[in-house]
Amino acid sequence: VLLFGGVTIHGATRMAFAVIMVLGGMLTFSATFVITNSICFFIPEAREVANAFTYGGDTAATFPTHIFDRWLRNAMLWVVPAGLIAYVPSIYVLDAPNPLGFPRWLQLAGPAAFIPLGLVAALVWRAGVRHYESTGS
Repeated sequence: VLLFGGVTIHGATRMAFAVIMVLGGMLTFSATFVITNSICFFIPEAREVANAFTYGGDTAATFPTHIFDRWLRNAMLWVVPAGLIAYVPSIYVLDAPNPLGFPRWLQLAGPAAFIPLGLVAALVWRAGVRHYESTGS
């Protein structure tokens, strides 16, 4: 069945999912920023550690996850889920080859990675605010 301009329903579903991918990625990276920068409540001058995870994850997400060694791939999928929110759903959107054999449900659930990460971000932020005493100036 064709829609406007020759786009099929299947193609329209993939385009709508691409929007969900972007929103899920935005929320996931926001949660990552909150978690990593909340470390500064406990360890002053820890911004560079935070940058390694946030900007490093952003850079790593621009590459296909399957090209990395297993340990880095697992870290990008399950610890800092840059690959889970960028690469895995892209397989579905682009109808691309699936070199790591990700199941369809994981491709569609990838953008929801922000949910557990957001809960962790809220807990770390709350603990940091409770720990914060002042700069002393």
